[in-house]
Amino acid sequence: MHKRNSIAPEHWPKVIAISAEKEIEGITFEWLARQRISQQPETAA
Repeated sequence: MHKRNSIAPEHWPKVIAISAEKEIEGITFEWLARQRISQQPETAA
């Protein structure tokens, strides 16, 4: 199933490279990781 508004981690290097080519600032591994964590549902402890 495809989840919208999510970039799979295996695609992050390409996303970062293209962002740099287009001079889009702020797209880093750290930023992508924070976005991914913030979109995950919380699990019950």
